[in-house]
Amino acid sequence: MTNLVANQRPWKKDPHYFTHCKISAVALIKMVMHAKAGDDMEVMGCMQGFPKGRTMYILDVIPLPEEGTETRVSTSEKGEQYLLNHIDKSESVARPENVVGWYHSHPGYGCWLSGIDVQTQ
Repeated sequence: MTNLVANQRPWKKDPHYFTHCKISAVALIKMVMHAKAGDDMEVMGCMQGFPKGRTMYILDVIPLPEEGTETRVSTSEKGEQYLLNHIDKSESVARPENVVGWYHSHPGYGCWLSGIDVQTQ
C-alpha cells in the first residue's frame, strides 16, 4: 500500500492530502539543537522520511550549512552540495528515507509560516 501511494503521488493533485505528520524524537531534537545553535540567526535544513497513507513520517533531519541573517536564510551552492553528498551517503548505506520537506527557524518570532515560506513550499 505504501509503495502504491508513493508511486501515485496523490499530494501533487491535493495540497491538503496529508492530514497527519509524525516526527521522531531524534528528528525533533536535532531541529531544536540546530535552531538553538543558530542563536539569533535563521537556520535551515531538510527532513528525511516517508509517506504512509495520509501521514508523513519524519525520521531524521539534515541540518544545512547555510549562513542566515536575523530575518532570512536561503540555499547556496555549498548547502546544495552538502545535501546531495548526504543523500548519496544515505543511499550507499541503503537508508530507505527520502528528503520529504524542509525546515527553518524564525528566531525571536515564534513558529509560523511567512508569506515567503508559503510561496517557497
